[in-house]
Amino acid sequence: MCRIKSFIKKPEVIILSFILIFRVVYFFCLDYNFFPDSYEYIARDGFSWLQGSIDRYRLPVYPMIIDICKFVSGANFAFLVCTIQLTASLVSIIILYLTIKRITNKKWICLFITFLYGTLNATVGWDKTLLTESLSLSLTVFIIFGIVSFLKSKYYKYVAFTTICLLFGCFLRAVFVIYAGLFFGFLVLITILPSRKMDSITRSKQRRINAICSVIAVIPVVLVFVYAFMFNNQYGGFTISDSALGQQLYIVIGNEYYKDSSDKELREIADYIKNKDTILDPSIESELDSIIYNRMGNEYDYSDMDSNTLCRWFIMEHYDRNRVKEFVNEAKLNHIKSYIVCIPLNTFESFSSSQYNCIKSSAIARGLSQITNNLLFFLTITVLHSLLISMIELLSFIIILIKKKKADWIRLGLGVFILSTVLLSIFGTNAEFARTAITAIPFMFVAFAAYIECLFNHVIHRLTDKSKR
Repeated sequence: MCRIKSFIKKPEVIILSFILIFRVVYFFCLDYNFFPDSYEYIARDGFSWLQGSIDRYRLPVYPMIIDICKFVSGANFAFLVCTIQLTASLVSIIILYLTIKRITNKKWICLFITFLYGTLNATVGWDKTLLTESLSLSLTVFIIFGIVSFLKSKYYKYVAFTTICLLFGCFLRAVFVIYAGLFFGFLVLITILPSRKMDSITRSKQRRINAICSVIAVIPVVLVFVYAFMFNNQYGGFTISDSALGQQLYIVIGNEYYKDSSDKELREIADYIKNKDTILDPSIESELDSIIYNRMGNEYDYSDMDSNTLCRWFIMEHYDRNRVKEFVNEAKLNHIKSYIVCIPLNTFESFSSSQYNCIKSSAIARGLSQITNNLLFFLTITVLHSLLISMIELLSFIIILIKKKKADWIRLGLGVFILSTVLLSIFGTNAEFARTAITAIPFMFVAFAAYIECLFNHVIHRLTDKSKR
């Protein structure tokens, strides 16, 4: 009994329990939230890829999860999907704590960072939304844990764990394809260039371990190439999704960069569909209805759908992919100054789930939500912050390498992973840049832990020097 009481009084048990209870309570304060993207996932056949039919826009993992939940619980599938998301989120909070423990031996830093992450507005609330953000955040935490654990211990099991997470991630959200490539590339790099501080026997052993790990880590990379090959055979582009091209087309249409395009036919059809006052040709209207139904299903009310989106869908479905690509590239090139000027503005978007949350109408739910907004949701992080942190990490790696002749792979990894996430968001999406770059957040919080420890050690060192004097 004394041991149980002693365990309960441990600060990590108290704080982690508070975070987990808070996340569960907040989960039940929210209502299920569906967005246009949600209906696209719901309308997809998650298992069609098994018959060789690749969906053009949506990767298969999330539709597969939805289909499995539909099979298990029927019309109540949303509850099951969100419960899976909540469970993964709760586990990821504990995993984040364990990850930071591998970076610093100061328990208060581990708990402080975990508390901030677990109660951050940008991470709370996604569990009740039918989008990939919740699972993507959880998977990112698992991947960081696997990579950091491998760097600290060199055990195969951590590479296998990371590879499994990346395998799911690659077919959940496109950014994980970059992560898989970076992880594999890193393992190849340390195989070719092992540490010089090791003796020849240890170096040879470590090189053998890294080589085996590289073989394991290449699995998701190979499968992505296989998927891309199937996509190329079906749609004529060596990629895993046409979302990026569609999003760039949306930019071109929305900003009217296409107005001076040399492709007269595409220019005119864009003008025609964008004009809401025009009564569409019956054949075009019928084709649009068919496209919308195929993408969204019959549950979504598309009566007020954005004309730019309709235009994008029609052009993507009706015209050759290479022609659309040329149309987009020409339009962006003709307005390159305007396109570039808009890029820095996108970095000011803040990571937040508030606009994607739907609070229940009950007084209790709204009261708890108000308390949370006033007491816990005080930290605001923007895309620009993540970009700056990536630069700090990369610069730190270079400085340590030059001064100490030591490669701090964790700093390099944090910098590269965050930077690649942000760049993909800014240059590959048409809106909601923070939501697209949301997987940068776990990397940022691991970096925060390193900053706090560095600052703390610096202060202690200065105080110690003064006391000696």
